[in-house]
Amino acid sequence: MNQKIKILLVNSCEEKKNLFQSYFSKEIYEIEFIKYDEKTLLQSYNSDLIIIDNSKNDMHFESLFKNHDKNFFVSIALFLYGDYKFLENQYFKYFDDILSLDHDEHLIRSKIFSIMKYYFKLNEAKAQNKLNEINFQHIYETNDCNIAFIGNDEKIFLEVRKFLEKKVASVTFIKYINYYDDFSKIFEYDFDLIFISGVDSIHQLVYFESEIRANQNLKNAHILYIKKDTDLIFPADIINIGVNNYVRYPLEEKEFLGQTIVQLKNKKHFDDFDRITKNEINQAVKDGMTDLFNKRYLNVFLENLEKTGNFRRQIGFIMIDLDNFKKINDTYGHFIGDQILKEFADILKKCIEKSSIAVRFGGDEFCILVMRDDDASQDMHFKTENMIEKITKLTNSQLFTDKKLELSISVGYTITQESDLIADLISRADRDMYKNKLKKR
Repeated sequence: MNQKIKILLVNSCEEKKNLFQSYFSKEIYEIEFIKYDEKTLLQSYNSDLIIIDNSKNDMHFESLFKNHDKNFFVSIALFLYGDYKFLENQYFKYFDDILSLDHDEHLIRSKIFSIMKYYFKLNEAKAQNKLNEINFQHIYETNDCNIAFIGNDEKIFLEVRKFLEKKVASVTFIKYINYYDDFSKIFEYDFDLIFISGVDSIHQLVYFESEIRANQNLKNAHILYIKKDTDLIFPADIINIGVNNYVRYPLEEKEFLGQTIVQLKNKKHFDDFDRITKNEINQAVKDGMTDLFNKRYLNVFLENLEKTGNFRRQIGFIMIDLDNFKKINDTYGHFIGDQILKEFADILKKCIEKSSIAVRFGGDEFCILVMRDDDASQDMHFKTENMIEKITKLTNSQLFTDKKLELSISVGYTITQESDLIADLISRADRDMYKNKLKKR
């Protein structure tokens, strides 16, 4: 972890402060500790991590969290002495992990680093002023969760399922996967939380974790390892390889439910963060009305082709203009005009190949980059003209036919030449398009 963190110890003591300072001498820039009373407001402290010390079992969580701000996103860990059966289930949702005095230094460091990764990811959203778009209601409610159990002991799976069905109402689907039979079944569904149990070695757990993370649908899934006393795996190693956390077996209900609730909550936050990031990318490169790529993306794409030396490979470039579009807008209104643009964009999407790129160039002008396939002998003039023919036919037969509007398009195209600059390509296709438009007058 490269970033320095500030820790707030609540209800703790100088001895614990010194303990954490020794554990994190390189990473921590400040540790502050405060005594707890009923007026304590956690969100009033500017900290990266809050550790609530309840090793004396003297905390009143109801008063601590009664004024809890739903958008207060700092990571919170609960520090306990051994057992925590006293803790009500509703309070687990506030914590990102649970530490214990019986954890050694390596395990505490690993757990803190793990939850700080989560915090720093949320902090990215804060820096982009996107934090309000993360659904912090997930702290209080996780809906429609799919859960998988990977292992070779059906008895443990049945215990897990019993706890989940009894206590976690949001679980809608629980799948048992015996990794000796077919581990690949894990990729058939979008799981929110995956339990793994009974691996033979840390290397097997590394394999499972890496395969899960490599799958696009499971990259945000959180993983909990169910650790037996006989497993020859150190708890700190479980977390260090990328597994989110572990619970001990035999299962203790409070520990199991606490970690399950925490992991489901955090997984939902990661999904929200990815959604925000994807939306930002789409806004940067996509046209909002037609969902085609925009001119900015076209320029970046062509510049990258130029940098990599692929620009002068034969590429078809098509320019398209909707005829008399201004007149249609003036006669029927902008609502009809917008609908025509959207329908025409859909036609382009149907006609282009996966390797080609359709762009709204601006206003009622569109363009298409027709990319060469791997076949070096491919005739790019034939390929480009064939695409133009398909677009023209679909436009004549499908574009806003119910309104009986006289809609047509003017099209021009060119193929890249050895001496071309980007401006040459666009200009040549544009001239060809206007030459064809003038023929209609």
